[in-house]
Amino acid sequence: MKKILFISSEFPPGPGGIGNHGFNLINTLQKKGFDTYTVTNLENATSEEAQTFSKSKNLRVVYIKRTPFIQFARFFYALKALLTFKPDIIICSGMFSLWVGRFLQFFNNKKSIAVIHGSEVDRKVNWQRKLTNWSLKGFKTIVSVSKYTQSLIPERYHDQLHMIIPNAVDIEFLNEFKNIQFKKLSGNPAILTVGNVTLRKGQHNLIKALPEILKKFPQAHYHCVGLKTLAIENEKLAKDLGVYNHVTFHGKLSLKELMGAYRGCDIFAMTSEHRPDGDFEGFGIAILEANYFGKPAIGSLGCGIEDAIDEDITGYKIDPHNPEQIANSIKKIIDSYDRLGLASKDWANAHNWDIIADSYIQLF
Repeated sequence: MKKILFISSEFPPGPGGIGNHGFNLINTLQKKGFDTYTVTNLENATSEEAQTFSKSKNLRVVYIKRTPFIQFARFFYALKALLTFKPDIIICSGMFSLWVGRFLQFFNNKKSIAVIHGSEVDRKVNWQRKLTNWSLKGFKTIVSVSKYTQSLIPERYHDQLHMIIPNAVDIEFLNEFKNIQFKKLSGNPAILTVGNVTLRKGQHNLIKALPEILKKFPQAHYHCVGLKTLAIENEKLAKDLGVYNHVTFHGKLSLKELMGAYRGCDIFAMTSEHRPDGDFEGFGIAILEANYFGKPAIGSLGCGIEDAIDEDITGYKIDPHNPEQIANSIKKIIDSYDRLGLASKDWANAHNWDIIADSYIQLF
């Protein structure tokens, strides 16, 4: 039985795409017979919640609390795992994990794989970019979750083994919610975004497009699910544009409520943007989750979302700063809803973790 040491910047029960990816990868590998050990940060969750989660999934996870000395703690616990767990393979996911993984290479010669989600390779802070570039030199294998992410990896690393392995969803898990009772979200159409309310996630871009959307669909309503980090700012924007009554910020929902929101919406939207500091969407797992429930999507060009949408099959790729284009894409979805909805289900099933994890196993 091969042993996998997984070092990640995020992990459930805290939110985040990197954590979602990491949990599903490790959980699937364990189901396929691998022995796993995870070292990760504790974000937006209590220690009790974290321990309850890891025990319920039968996973060995060391959660590190955020303190001024977190970088030393990351390295200490990762090194401890290296020496006691003695892994055959190390997988590092997320920027901080790449740094830790590079330092661990001074203590071992195990096969190391870097998983790149996006903003790790486009940092505008000089010291972070230099440290990340130095870290990448130590990985013989680099996995990108999208073509867009891979395109940003500097050419000097192109002699290393590069793979694009897309993100995925756990179809077996989602099947548990296939027949749950749900309430239709208000609006016709009801448009849903799932994710922390931030500039990168781009909820403000959809709000800016609402005046144009309402010209075509006067009863449209935009629902935002996720941490309310910039909800106040977005509410003010909605008021200034006169669309406040067409926007609802639900905050963080329970898992069952989240699945109900997917089922209760008509269209999923992810109008993310590539931020000046280098932060951008590496893929967009929530799009696949919505697709599973037969919901077509619109998503931004110029980021990893391009790989999450099959153009004119499961939805449409748009310029997030073009309200007219956003409104027209919504109309195209409504006009071909049944066709796009059926194709969306097939698309999600093709991105099942049970299938995608085999690509990682081939690397091992």
